[in-house]
Amino acid sequence: QLNILRDFRDQVLLKNPLGALFVKAYYKVSPPIANVIAQNDFLRAVVRDVLVDPVVNLLQWSQDLWRT
Repeated sequence: QLNILRDFRDQVLLKNPLGALFVKAYYKVSPPIANVIAQNDFLRAVVRDVLVDPVVNLLQWSQDLWRT
């Protein structure tokens, strides 16, 4: 999962200004949020089921469109 997310970040997001801005904001805002999620089993499961897994599945499904 991490590899496909990294590939998308590197091959798509960082190659355009809006995507790069999103990545910069994500790295600034996400650490405290991740700390809260990491300490709560319920939140960790919800984030994985509702956010991470669907995004990774979508990227895997569409990787022929964006992967170089």
